[in-house]
Amino acid sequence: VEKVVLAHVVTQGETQEEIQEYVHAAEQKLDEARKSFDAAGIGTDIRVRLGSPSDEIIRLAEEEDVSLIVMSRHGQGWLRELVLGSTTYLVAKRTKRPILVVHQD
Repeated sequence: VEKVVLAHVVTQGETQEEIQEYVHAAEQKLDEARKSFDAAGIGTDIRVRLGSPSDEIIRLAEEEDVSLIVMSRHGQGWLRELVLGSTTYLVAKRTKRPILVVHQD
C-alpha cells in the first residue's frame, strides 16, 4: 500500500458556519484515523468534500486513481443487518473501481 485516501462527504448544513463546523469535525475524525496508518508507515491523505456522498466518493476515486474503495456498510433501522446503506449501494452499483464493503460494529 503506497497511500490511503481517507474521505468524508458533508451533506448538510443550514448556514456556512454550520457547514464549516461539520467540515472541521470530519477533518478531526479523519486525522485521528490517519494516526494508525502513519504508525504503520503508510502515507495518508485526507479529503473532505461537500455534496452527494456517492457522487463525491466516485469522483474522488477517479481523481486519485484509487485501486480499491473501502466502505463500511450503513443500514438503517431493522434493515441494518439485511441491506447495504444507500450510499454504499450506489457507489458499488455505479463505480468502475473495485469496492470492499466492511462490517463495523
